[in-house]
Amino acid sequence: MRTFVSLDLETTGLDPDRDAIIEIGIVRFRGDEIVEDWSSLINPGREIPPKIEELTGISNDMVRESGIPLHRALGEAQRVIGNLPVVGHNVMFDVSFMRRQRMLAANPTIDTFELAGILIPHAGQYSLKALANELGIELTDSHRALNDAYTTYQLYLKLFERAVELPRDVLEEITNHAKRSGWPLADFWQDALETQARGVFTTNLSAKLKRSRTGQSAIARRAALKARAEARPLRPVDTPTPLDIDTVARLLNADGPFARRFEGYEMRPQQAEMLRTVATAFNESGHALIEAGTGTGKSLAYLIPSILWAQQNGERVVVSTNTINLQEQLAEKDVPAVIEALGLSDARAAVMKGKGRYLCPQRLGDLRRAGPKTQDEVRLLTKILIWLPNTLTGDADELFIPAPGERAAFAHLSAQNPACNLNTCSATDCYFNQARRMAESAHVVIVNHALLLADIAVENRALPEYRYLVIDEGHHLESAATDSLAYKIDRDELLRQLSELISTGGRRSSGLLVEISNYAHNRLPVAQGAALENLTSQAADVVGRAASEGVAFFDELLEFLSDRASNESREYSQRIRVTRSFRGEPGWTRVELIFDKLLNELNALSRNLHNLSLGMNELADAGGDVSGGEGGDSLDMLLGRVVGARRFLDEAIEQMNAIISKPSDQSIYWVEMSAERLERNGANRRGGQSAQRVTLNAAPLHVGRLMRQFIWSAKKSVVLTSATLRTATPATRNQPSFDHIQERLDAANAMTLAVGSPFDYPRSTLLYLVSDMPEPNQPSYQQYVERALTELFRASQGRGMALFTSYSQLRATAKAVAPQLLRDGIMVYEQGDGTSRRIMMEQFRNAERGVLFGTRSFWEGVDIQGEKLSALAICKLPFDVPTDPIFSARSETYEDPFNEYSVPETVLRFRQGFGRLIRAKTDRGVVVVLDRRLISKNYGAAFLNALPSPAVRRGMLAGLGTAVAEWLK
Repeated sequence: MRTFVSLDLETTGLDPDRDAIIEIGIVRFRGDEIVEDWSSLINPGREIPPKIEELTGISNDMVRESGIPLHRALGEAQRVIGNLPVVGHNVMFDVSFMRRQRMLAANPTIDTFELAGILIPHAGQYSLKALANELGIELTDSHRALNDAYTTYQLYLKLFERAVELPRDVLEEITNHAKRSGWPLADFWQDALETQARGVFTTNLSAKLKRSRTGQSAIARRAALKARAEARPLRPVDTPTPLDIDTVARLLNADGPFARRFEGYEMRPQQAEMLRTVATAFNESGHALIEAGTGTGKSLAYLIPSILWAQQNGERVVVSTNTINLQEQLAEKDVPAVIEALGLSDARAAVMKGKGRYLCPQRLGDLRRAGPKTQDEVRLLTKILIWLPNTLTGDADELFIPAPGERAAFAHLSAQNPACNLNTCSATDCYFNQARRMAESAHVVIVNHALLLADIAVENRALPEYRYLVIDEGHHLESAATDSLAYKIDRDELLRQLSELISTGGRRSSGLLVEISNYAHNRLPVAQGAALENLTSQAADVVGRAASEGVAFFDELLEFLSDRASNESREYSQRIRVTRSFRGEPGWTRVELIFDKLLNELNALSRNLHNLSLGMNELADAGGDVSGGEGGDSLDMLLGRVVGARRFLDEAIEQMNAIISKPSDQSIYWVEMSAERLERNGANRRGGQSAQRVTLNAAPLHVGRLMRQFIWSAKKSVVLTSATLRTATPATRNQPSFDHIQERLDAANAMTLAVGSPFDYPRSTLLYLVSDMPEPNQPSYQQYVERALTELFRASQGRGMALFTSYSQLRATAKAVAPQLLRDGIMVYEQGDGTSRRIMMEQFRNAERGVLFGTRSFWEGVDIQGEKLSALAICKLPFDVPTDPIFSARSETYEDPFNEYSVPETVLRFRQGFGRLIRAKTDRGVVVVLDRRLISKNYGAAFLNALPSPAVRRGMLAGLGTAVAEWLK
């Protein structure tokens, strides 16, 4: 058995070029035998940041008294490590610091984070501490180097045990793919394979875990297979029976079934009123927009009538959410609770996700035969091979796929692939179609907005037929529709799709055209085979020319954009709208000329694929040998893939042509280029890799027409709900109404209902408007923000959050404010410092006195109850960036864009931000707005009137601290 070293470092920060090592811990081991351990504190010759002191417990005094110089520590570390493989959790973090010191340049590395993501897909959290708890590893103080090195060593052993336990055929296939692809973990899998062959390295704990997992998965599998076998499509009754609204509403009474089931249940009149409106909409085949304030309990208010209506009428009700989190909450908690409380044992629910979440067995088979070409592909394939024998759903959410490269690789293996459809996918193999059949038998089908809108895009073929729809988180529907119906393509995607037709890299050609040629040669009579091979050869010739023209086009587009970019703008990602004037700029004519060459080749390739599909169809109609033979696809499968490839090409031709030369008045077009890509232009003009950095985009200008055609007119009843649907404009006398969302979604005929929150905002919430603030465009504004946040969070003793509209202001503010708050023992946790949102939230919850600084993603979805979040600062009104392509294009459709479009959109986001503070009846807190426009501008009343009646106080900055302290005492 080989010898390894487990390495862990503590450092002053995350950047090996700027930060310093303050502790090294090393464990040298062979199997479960410890050969040696060593650790030392290191004096970095600089101050240790307070966050690091808090995290590690290593103080400046400790390193000054006990730390040794770095060069001595490195010499001792080199003696222990030698040239052995280095094991670590996120190992490249530690190795990068050591390589900065010219150590470990040639040492192989093994990352336990990477291995855990493969071998423990359901861990939930993948920190070293969380994985140790998951696997029963005894923990000592974490974030000390030697302790973490010991924990990592034990984690490695547990992961190796799991690898050894894999089925022999799976382990052999993983090992073969790993070797061929050059994956650094190839030796790990080879070690596991050899250890398994020797029949050693098993433990009692390992066997116990294995038996437990096997037993649980077998029970779940039997239950799921039984449910699938018994699933029968619902049959709607000819004449629906209406709900007895009074009887249904009484279910929420204090003596009803929900009061008996939920401890501490309280009847909420607002919830009952919403329930009645939902039931009325179903009974009368009408549509409803319902705003239900925080704490209403809107999920129960729409689920109860939905399930009862569906069951008594043989209908299915589709419930759509914007977020996966709410979808999972409904599926795993709320729907089962309603079914149990009502005693509806025969009521059924199903979850459906977008086709992109389901594995396509056909595409997986292609990858297994061809072999992965990148480390992302081999890592993903390994995860799938381990998961495949146990999954019942084929749902990628069961896997841990954190890296963008892995997610992109899965996209090409998913049922979203154009070649995957009802004709080419067998009902027993296709996970998406299995999920669809389960949904056909369900009374409630829970989906997300992406799938709901994808169903529109394919003319209602993704979901089973339904006539009743509930849309939760409805304020996101327009943006979700925009995203779902948008189109984007870059050079990478174009070349990847072409390479799937034929790739000449490596020792031999591969791809769809090669597979068809092989099929023709091996499975068909000579004359038929020769004709088919000739068609594939013609198509293959065009693929190479199209790829070459694609590279030339994206290079030219990059050069055009680079010439337009100022030195300052090159530091930021850019989204540039493609308009008539943009196409008239000098240099665009050359872009069009080179695009025409690409367009000609793509059109030629589309014609070739059309001819190929005709030839294949003739063979199929003639009744020849259409089986795939050993290890190959059938003729029908190959034909389906040709049709899918042509569909991609035709859409690319149409969309790219519209973006570059022939725009539609009903679409918005833009190009996107990231900061990293811009910085490289000077050194790499027309230089290959940089051309991959430009993305072409298109999106619909209006979604209301589509909503009317496919939602409001197509369904019997639609209920759209959210905590924030109403907004206001100066034109409506600043009173909140549904007018804006009805106009945006073309829902003028829907009934409307607004039920307030059961929370007592006048007594629980103080809204403090700083009256002497400069406006955001004035020079001293930033200094006032910094002073205000310092006063606010000192008065609240931390326990707060500040919401920003840009990372640049967040970073500048944190840099100025954090040291001042730290002197009062208040830690600032800032978004964008390299810490994930989940870990950042966890640190905030665990901190005695902490504050969160967040941008757009923190304006929604943050749910922190109790005193932990008692103060909320909104630093600036969240107006859209005027140059954003979608915003600017839609603004142009209004006579008064600012008041008619910008203000109401911003009011909705402002209300979402305000809603982060009070999350329960017992919560109490202060919201401080540091944007004087709320007072000085006539549209300010639109924002204030849209809030749920908090206590409002206008005051000077000097009085902020006192007002906050008095309110919170």
